Amino acid sequence: MNHAKLNVALLFGGEGQEADISCRSAAAVLSAIDKKRFRVFPVGIAKNGGWYFVRADVGHIASGAWRNTVGALLPTFPVRLGALSGFLSGRKLIAVDVVLPVLHGDLGEDGVIAGALRTAGLHTLGADTLACAVTADKVFTKLVAKDLAIPTLPFFHAVDLPPEEAKAGAEARFSYPMFVKPTRLGSSIGASVIPSPEKFTSAYLFAAHRGGGRVMIEPYVHP
Repeated sequence: MNHAKLNVALLFGGEGQEADISCRSAAAVLSAIDKKRFRVFPVGIAKNGGWYFVRADVGHIASGAWRNTVGALLPTFPVRLGALSGFLSGRKLIAVDVVLPVLHGDLGEDGVIAGALRTAGLHTLGADTLACAVTADKVFTKLVAKDLAIPTLPFFHAVDLPPEEAKAGAEARFSYPMFVKPTRLGSSIGASVIPSPEKFTSAYLFAAHRGGGRVMIEPYVHP
């Protein structure tokens, strides 16, 4: 029996700091997905925030070259028109059965995109807006975990603190080594071990720069 293909919007890229990682993830999905069962519409979000249907090969998607490929981009955006939901294509609406977000980090996993898709009435794989927003913020995640009696490391949250104040606050709570990371980025960007007091300022400033001034400091757990 022949079954109709499902239309899947594969969403990738973004304005955030992990956009290039997203492109590589999307290329892997596009290479692996069963084309006999799914009709895939790659939708890329450029670094300036524009949304586009992307007509480029897997290699160009993986490298991010799709952003500058002439003729490869058709502007679009998720919309709801009456009872119909989908993505604009000129004066037409491309209906999709599901959106598969392959996004990473800020302005991708933090609820911003989930909210836009929900407003457009689109079925989306993954967490909803609230879950994305809470789990993208390491401090909120810890607070929820604590409320649910889930064990979690203690932490010090530094918001726009000068290095000397952050250092004093962290040292009042923990001994070295410590671990510092931006509060609202992925698990590795801007994150590092602080082995000694002499290394605190450089590691803290690096994390604060990548994380917009919001930094979380924890005791380092040896593997």
